[in-house]
Amino acid sequence: MVFVWGCLGFLIFYGVIFSFLVWVFVVCLGGCGLEVGYVVWDGYRCRYMYSAGDGVPVIFLHGYSFTSRVWIEIGIPQSLSERNIPFLLVDMPYGRASDCTGKTRAVKTNLMVIDNARGLLGLTREPLLVGASLGGYIALYYGLQYGVSGLLLIAPVGTDDERIVEHYRGRRVPILIVYGEKDRVVELDDLVRFRDRLGYGDIYVYEDARHPAYLDSPDRFREDLLKFYDIVSQRSH
Repeated sequence: MVFVWGCLGFLIFYGVIFSFLVWVFVVCLGGCGLEVGYVVWDGYRCRYMYSAGDGVPVIFLHGYSFTSRVWIEIGIPQSLSERNIPFLLVDMPYGRASDCTGKTRAVKTNLMVIDNARGLLGLTREPLLVGASLGGYIALYYGLQYGVSGLLLIAPVGTDDERIVEHYRGRRVPILIVYGEKDRVVELDDLVRFRDRLGYGDIYVYEDARHPAYLDSPDRFREDLLKFYDIVSQRSH
């Protein structure tokens, strides 16, 4: 009997959590004016969520283990919509659980999905890219290939890639790196070395945060994102 009640309590608890996340997702779709659709390119079909606005568009690239819904869970659409900032959330082919038919970590394919989504939505201004972990690596390569107004990277992997370093060295593209103090995936020394090799950029270390630091400190992350957006926006005028 104790076991049965224990299992029942477990199911109720996680049922409430799941219902809350579904509520957040549904409310935001309506309240944030999100357009939901799919970008199709060369056999890949990936979901996007988009909100129109004025100014530099922000494109969000999730990490390997997440989907674009992670940005909704931490309140990003609400914060940007309040300021009428255009933004695009994309489920990427590299994502393990992403809503994307066809999976690959090939850089070229992932870049083309982003660029085709931009073209589909008519986003002609160079975007501010926000990339987490593997998404940060793809963001860096996107900037190399197509140009960006700025980069906000959360514990990006692959910062020792010589092509990336050579491209960004001395270019003075606004770069902000967010790092979780308890990250066990990426070493802080690697990110410091990357910044030093570029000769510019900022690193913010979030105390008591893990690899996806934005999940552990969502309020601070949203605040830092908006402040960085203002810097990028002023520079792009």
